[in-house]
Amino acid sequence: MCRDGGICKNSMRASFLGEHIYFAFCVLLILRLGVGVYQPECRAESMPVSKLLEQVDIAESTGEWQQIIAHLEIAISEYETRLIKAIPEQEYRKAEAYYSKAKNLDDLEIAYAAYKLAANNMPGSIYRRYALFRLGDIQRRRVEIDTQNQSVYLQRTVEHYLQALEQCPSPYPDYPLTAGNVPEYPEMARAEFAAYWIGDYYYERGQIDRAEAAFRVLTEMFPQGYLKLADNAQYRLALCLMDQGKWDQVPDVYASFQNQYADSQIAGTALLKWADSYFYAEGTNVERAEQLYAEVVRLKKIDKATRIAAAEKLLRLYTNLHLSERVEHLKQKVDTFISQVSPDKQLAFRIAYGEYLAERADYAQVCNQLRMLQSADLHDTLRTMSPLLQKMYWSLLAQASYETGDYATAVECYENLRMFHELPPADFAKLNRAYLHEEQEDKAIILSKNWLAARSGIAPVLPATVSEIQLVLAEAYRQRKDYRSAIEHFGKVLEIRGDVSHEAEALRSMGDIYFEQKDYAQVLQVYRRLYTDYQSVVDADLLESMQQLIQLIPEGDK
Repeated sequence: MCRDGGICKNSMRASFLGEHIYFAFCVLLILRLGVGVYQPECRAESMPVSKLLEQVDIAESTGEWQQIIAHLEIAISEYETRLIKAIPEQEYRKAEAYYSKAKNLDDLEIAYAAYKLAANNMPGSIYRRYALFRLGDIQRRRVEIDTQNQSVYLQRTVEHYLQALEQCPSPYPDYPLTAGNVPEYPEMARAEFAAYWIGDYYYERGQIDRAEAAFRVLTEMFPQGYLKLADNAQYRLALCLMDQGKWDQVPDVYASFQNQYADSQIAGTALLKWADSYFYAEGTNVERAEQLYAEVVRLKKIDKATRIAAAEKLLRLYTNLHLSERVEHLKQKVDTFISQVSPDKQLAFRIAYGEYLAERADYAQVCNQLRMLQSADLHDTLRTMSPLLQKMYWSLLAQASYETGDYATAVECYENLRMFHELPPADFAKLNRAYLHEEQEDKAIILSKNWLAARSGIAPVLPATVSEIQLVLAEAYRQRKDYRSAIEHFGKVLEIRGDVSHEAEALRSMGDIYFEQKDYAQVLQVYRRLYTDYQSVVDADLLESMQQLIQLIPEGDK
């Protein structure tokens, strides 16, 4: 107050200034107290780098990728300021965070850019190789998302993996290298996976020479490996050599496989392929192939499906060599465990055994072997098999059924075969004859006429083939009692001059028709021609039959 009782200006200024200072103090206090609640980024900036990295470790365990990226960016900035060499690891970890949270192509593009930057900024660092492997992984993920550009991404995957593998040590150390704070996917595992993936990529696309190189790299760099892919790689390497006809190199590769990976899950399959390499190579070593096939069948530690597959090939080998006793001995051995494998594996062996029986003309046993698998779901089982196996089944059962007089089954089998391919003329003729036995003359006529019409005016067909179908067609007309059409088509068989046995059969049938019609002059004329021109194919039974018919002709008509 002034002396006159009024308010002094100086006093007012002091009061006003004090109020402002008090207000500013309160604001600062509130801000100070609120830093931890409202501005976590300010607190992060004030943290030491070691504390930041501890926070990154915690965030990685909980999958808080945004927090990881924020902390790492600050840490990297601090490292750059202090010129500390730990930047490559943190750059890589930031890229890993982007990759882990990526859910679409845009996210993967961000992760790709981060890895690309990390790889370019880390020459000579182990994290450069890590980043290159991840660039390949990103391209593989793109394949799954963007199906329209799969070929481009697959090629880029190969390129990145190859860049990474070129910088890996070879041979690789015996221990898995770890990436500091990224131990869940060590570099050895990445390199091993990449080499196998490249080999598989090339193999599936028929680039066998490149696949061979990739699998060879894997077997040399990772003989034991982290992911245990070396056994598969060595097996695939042998397949590549077989596909290229490098038979002289195959035995060494398989021998090495047996020495190193005898306990592998694919050891039996590899042993089977090893036997194949001897059997199919130029200068076939049948004796060695037989030894290895027999070894697969004998070893009980090998899965039964593989043993059955070896037994099938061994059976075919014995059949080709006409070793009947060995076939039967093998059959007895296989019978002890064949019921324990899937129907398709059983069927493959039974087909092979059936073919052996068919060569011996034991068609009844062929039918028994194949019908052992007949059940309500047989057709469902057949549909799951390879087309080749299905065709083999239907062809063998059709032949055996026809030869044993089961014409209904023969028709069914031949019709099933027609769904796969056009029947060979001999089988087509049997199908039509089976229809005749089943008294389905119209069906036989339609099929035969269509077959003959389809071949007129196109590539030449063997006369013997045409004459056989004409013969069946003529027989169908005769069975339907359409004798005029039957005589017409029997005559065409004679005109074709395709096969003398067909012509002899046509003449005999014509003679029978003329006899039924009491046209004895024609009977005698046909029989004289048959006896004179086809004596070489006329058997004693036919001659006797002809003599009996001639004796039945009235004397006045002879």
